[in-house]
Amino acid sequence: HGLLGWNQILNAMLIQKLNLAAYFLSDACLTTMMNDGSSSDQQQYMVVACLNVIGAWDVRPRIGATAEIESGQGTVIRVTPKGKLCIQLHETGEIKKVPVSNLKLLGVTEFNFDRMPLSENFIKTWANLLLIRHSSLNSHDKKSYHGQVNLPYLRSQQNILCALNATRVLHMNQYKLRKILKHPVNGMDQSQEQQSIEEELNQQPVLLIQKLLGKATRPSPLKPGFNIQEMQLAG
Repeated sequence: HGLLGWNQILNAMLIQKLNLAAYFLSDACLTTMMNDGSSSDQQQYMVVACLNVIGAWDVRPRIGATAEIESGQGTVIRVTPKGKLCIQLHETGEIKKVPVSNLKLLGVTEFNFDRMPLSENFIKTWANLLLIRHSSLNSHDKKSYHGQVNLPYLRSQQNILCALNATRVLHMNQYKLRKILKHPVNGMDQSQEQQSIEEELNQQPVLLIQKLLGKATRPSPLKPGFNIQEMQLAG
């Protein structure tokens, strides 16, 4: 992403999928998914992949991870049926099969948020990802049935966790973060008619930072069931 030749191409792909991710996290989409269970598998995979490119946090061996073995450094490219990892060496291009126990993962390169443009429309996308309105998710019937998995609910939770990880990159650029936090969120979920009525009434804009502070969870004396690392790995 930081390379000049690839930057614009990757940005175009990431922005497109981030817009889709913001839609997936909207109340309208969540309601449809919960009621109908309709969601394209391919779109879901692309959205999760995009969010993970930006904010992946996973210390476990995985495809795409950079690792070090006796022969040198390389990238994990696939997993064999017997559970070994195939490492493609950076210097020679040779592929080595190694067990997980012989693998030493190297530090993950942080996503370069400074190389991503921030247009007015993209500010709204980031605002949607930060806001994560999931009232439909909370009101959904989460009863479990024997032998069944509530796939729409599970996917929605995965999207939320991935979005939380992805939005961590915003702190890298305080100027861009301030622009996003000062974005008005009054009409983000409203129709054009509702927005026009509010404008006629001269309603004061509500900024994203105000909305986030209003939704912030107060400190609790109760011990949480999962720590931060476990929640990040779950994404």
